[in-house]
This record gives sequence, C-alpha cells and structure tokens, in this order.
Amino acid sequence: MAAFDRAVELDRADAGTYLERGRVQRELGRFDAYRDDVLRAKTLYEATGDREGLFDALWELGWANYKMDNFIEAVRFYKQCMAIGSQYQEQAIKNLTVIRNEQG
Repeated sequence: MAAFDRAVELDRADAGTYLERGRVQRELGRFDAYRDDVLRAKTLYEATGDREGLFDALWELGWANYKMDNFIEAVRFYKQCMAIGSQYQEQAIKNLTVIRNEQG
C-alpha cells in the first residue's frame, strides 16, 4: 500500500480514491483502515470545498465508528451529515435514532 499512498499524495485533490479504498476496507472488515482512509478523504473534501464528497465521507465515518462501537463519534459524524444536508439526510436521522435507542 505504500506505493498507493505515494500515488495518492501526488494528487491531493483525489479524495475519491481514499473514499473508495476505505469502502473496500469496510467490505474486508478492516474497520481501522476504513476509518483512516475515509478521514483522509474528509480532509481533502474539506480543503477543496466539495460538500457532496464531504457528506459521503462523514456518512462513512459515522458508519465506521458505529461498527467499531464508538457511538459518541458515530453520532458526531451523523450530526455533521445532517448539518450539510443531502438526499441521505433522512437516513442520517434514522441512524442517529437507532444509535440512541441501542444506547438507551
């Protein structure tokens, strides 16, 4: 993966590469790597002002933290999703409700 990291660093605007690699990590059950890649994507989306990409990254970070039983962070990221708004805003609200119900 070192060569991949180097290639991505050459094009700092390619947040989508990190986001997609994170999604692959998610499918492999590698949740730490999933979270780390999506955090990189989030940083790049913020730097470029890409709100849609930022929403996607925040959504994935909410899910990553939920799967890692880090519910406080999951809630934080889903709330950030809601603040941005998108076609998935309603689902972010549902996810927050599920987390709150599970945590009592």
